[in-house]
Amino acid sequence: MRMITMLTARQLLILEFIIQYFTLEGEAVGSKTIVDQTDINASSATVRNEMSVLEKEGYIQKTHLSSGRIPSLKGYRFYLDYLMTPEKISDEHLRRINQALDQQVSQLNELVKQSARILSELTNYTAIVLEPNRAGSQLSEFRMIPVSKHQVMLILQTTHQSMESMIFHLSEEMDLVHLQQLNQLFNEQLVGLDLPSVIRKLQTDIPLLVKQHIAPAQHILRQVEHSLHTIQQNQIYVSGKTNLLDFMEELNREQVKDLFNLLDNQEAKLSHYLHPLSQDIEVKMGAELDSDMFNNLSLITATYHVGQFGQGRIALLGPTNMAYSKTFGLMNAVRNELSQAVLNYYFQ
Repeated sequence: MRMITMLTARQLLILEFIIQYFTLEGEAVGSKTIVDQTDINASSATVRNEMSVLEKEGYIQKTHLSSGRIPSLKGYRFYLDYLMTPEKISDEHLRRINQALDQQVSQLNELVKQSARILSELTNYTAIVLEPNRAGSQLSEFRMIPVSKHQVMLILQTTHQSMESMIFHLSEEMDLVHLQQLNQLFNEQLVGLDLPSVIRKLQTDIPLLVKQHIAPAQHILRQVEHSLHTIQQNQIYVSGKTNLLDFMEELNREQVKDLFNLLDNQEAKLSHYLHPLSQDIEVKMGAELDSDMFNNLSLITATYHVGQFGQGRIALLGPTNMAYSKTFGLMNAVRNELSQAVLNYYFQ
């Protein structure tokens, strides 16, 4: 639990205004602007004195280009923890969110992709959404279909109406009879189990049965296990990656390259950054993310719940000086609508 610095009511109002003004206008704030645009009943000299206190305490800082002040990371953190209230979104934004997510889809990932797209469009930041983890989902059908002599398509159907498929390559030419025997064995042994149990059984009981009855097909078994590990990972969808280029003044070239690589190629590492500390909306800024690639950036994450079908994560990556109040309101709306859309998908 952080200690709350004892700021006066007027100092809190000044700090809140500086942060809100800077995130909306992108300009440093002087005492005259505060006197002219707030209800604070004080002279410019008094406001300057209060700003000096806030600066001494580390909540605001000078810029090289202006005599005004801008928020520091400490100021943002204080604002997010104690002052910020999510903004109610407009009817037009809510209509667009509903339009994006209120539709019939054949696959769950279509909804997840749509949620990332609409969130990115409405915020102009980079949106990241993880599929629900399908808690309690059980395997209902297991199929392997030959695509070529060295390629097999693996299809999994679960009790939560989810279907996953992927093609894997074999180093040896397959025998169709052995493939049919494996299909029969897998369905007899694995249907009715959840995916973690399926993978455990593929590592324990199944290899012994395959070695005993279908020994030449052991090389296929290894590929199946690897494919299931891949499928078990929550799918991550990113939208608006190029929006990061809008903040090139705050980011350097190497930073952008590292961020693009993370978003394109490193699902496991990206999933780590989205891991929840709580069930509420969270914000981590710059150094709080333990990587230089996030300097001058904030990552907002939130959990969306789909009852018995598990939970997923939704996130936004943008500049530290983003309009947090508006952004929180939009994230809340998207995650609530996505939760309902996923439930509708499962019960359609």
